[in-house]
Amino acid sequence: PARPNSPAAPSASLVDESDIPSWLPPDTPARHKGSRGRLAVFAGAIGSSGAACLASRSALAAGSGLVALFASPELLPILSSRLESVMVRPEPAEAGAIEQDRWDALLVGPGWGIAAERGERNRRALGRLLSTGLPAVVDADGIRLYRELLASGFEPSGPLVLTPHPGEYEALTGVSPERALADPAATLRERAAALRAVIVLKSHVTWIAAPDGRIAVWEGLESGLATAGSGDVLAGLTGGLLASLAAADRPDPFAAACAAVAAHGTAGRRLRAARGWFEAGDLVAEAGRILGGAR
Repeated sequence: PARPNSPAAPSASLVDESDIPSWLPPDTPARHKGSRGRLAVFAGAIGSSGAACLASRSALAAGSGLVALFASPELLPILSSRLESVMVRPEPAEAGAIEQDRWDALLVGPGWGIAAERGERNRRALGRLLSTGLPAVVDADGIRLYRELLASGFEPSGPLVLTPHPGEYEALTGVSPERALADPAATLRERAAALRAVIVLKSHVTWIAAPDGRIAVWEGLESGLATAGSGDVLAGLTGGLLASLAAADRPDPFAAACAAVAAHGTAGRRLRAARGWFEAGDLVAEAGRILGGAR
């Protein structure tokens, strides 16, 4: 089949590991950490700091040269002690207020929190972040908060990737998991166009839909990936790739999503074959080997 980034792609094209190099930014010996992509991550809450760690580490494994994790004050000691290569910073005093010219892309939502005061602050932060014009990946709790923003008439100003599992997809679109998984293409193309976002519908088979009608499929069928934190790794890979592509003046959310899904799925298959069951954290280094060697 035609590759997913081909203008002549059929109604749904198959994502394959061999296509990964075509989605990556060019690599040269002269690149430095700033030119490899700078990603700002907003993630984590009490009880879900692991999601923030996995997403941030995965962004570095995807090739982003600089990753900063913005988190609530009570999490800073925990996250700082676990993340050596990620800049852990307090969330801005004004929710979501960042120096946008310092970043190439955003990742918002893994383990972020949606309840009570925290949820309200995060909703405000999400609206401000998605108004910067920066390419963004919105995952997990961020997707449910984004649905609330949409209900108020909000429109993002930059390229967007949404990475829901079937339950989050229902919260986002109103389409039940049963209906969504029975015929994903039937609703995905319409929803991606309406939301003007790339949608990655995660399941045993993962579907990737672009607003222009392109749809790609990763056949998946790897139960080893059905482990807590796996989705946080995928979100981090997508965010890191989006930042790298934006730094190379190729802010292509569809390419970032396809490459991330292929690297994530391939890493799961390799780990299962070599080791049996594995933890989500094991995916980070394996995906880094795949993406770093795919040139």
